[in-house]
Amino acid sequence: MKGNMGAHLHVIHTKYVARSRKYAAVEEGISSSDVDATADTRLAMKRKVRAMQESRVAHVEALRARVRAGTYQVDSTLLAQRILEGGSHFMESSDS
Repeated sequence: MKGNMGAHLHVIHTKYVARSRKYAAVEEGISSSDVDATADTRLAMKRKVRAMQESRVAHVEALRARVRAGTYQVDSTLLAQRILEGGSHFMESSDS
């Protein structure tokens, strides 16, 4: 019961904050449809970030399992190539 009440209050608060931001934006001359589009874009971005984070967590867990099992092997040629291609910051001194 407590969890449901807390979730319900969170939803009410979120709607209140969204409505407050929308009214403040409209008062500043931003159209209501622009505010809605911005909110939709923000929500879509949050969903993408969450999906990326979940994917990253799954990838890291798979790597950990391979390391624990002793089956993970580093391709030293590929590693060296990647460092040379995009890793110039590895060769710069920290005094710069």
